[in-house]
Amino acid sequence: MDRRCFLKSALLAGVGAGVLRGLPATARGIPAAAFPELPRDVCYPGPPSGTIVTSVTDLYKVGPGPSSSHTLAPLRIAADFRDYLESLPPQALAGAAHIRAHLYGSLSATGKGHRTDRALLAGLLGQKPETCDPAVMDDLADEAKPRVTAVGGKTFTLGRDTIVWDRVDHDYPFSNTLVMKLVSSDGAVLASRED
Repeated sequence: MDRRCFLKSALLAGVGAGVLRGLPATARGIPAAAFPELPRDVCYPGPPSGTIVTSVTDLYKVGPGPSSSHTLAPLRIAADFRDYLESLPPQALAGAAHIRAHLYGSLSATGKGHRTDRALLAGLLGQKPETCDPAVMDDLADEAKPRVTAVGGKTFTLGRDTIVWDRVDHDYPFSNTLVMKLVSSDGAVLASRED
């Protein structure tokens, strides 16, 4: 049994054994009456009247670690950026030379220890968090080894210069910011996404 199946089975077994017994069946928020100064029309109207279909396993993130914010999220962001590049017309990729991942905040400060660099490379190589084998992450530890990948018919070499450990103090609205860029040979940004 792989670790993903084990985690899901363990969780469901815990629920079945009554580990969560005694918890309320529905969550309740703070009553609007507790905030008399707020207008009533801005409050959350409540759950939808239809059925919400969410399994217990949808609530948990499974993938290579050690961190959901510094490993799983960057892997997903890089994979999504790769998918975005795949959707671009070939002429948009024609002038591209590099893919860069700029890390800000604690992603830059502590990302090395959380394997953020490996996660970004894995995502750009086509790995997805749910199916990424931990052995792939271990193999990406060798920074001197360049990786070649084709995105939308364009070949890119990924390596040490793909990851830019940028400023810890920055002006972005979120403390952990990752900016993915598609860059031309003269340094012009052809496509960019901020997460």
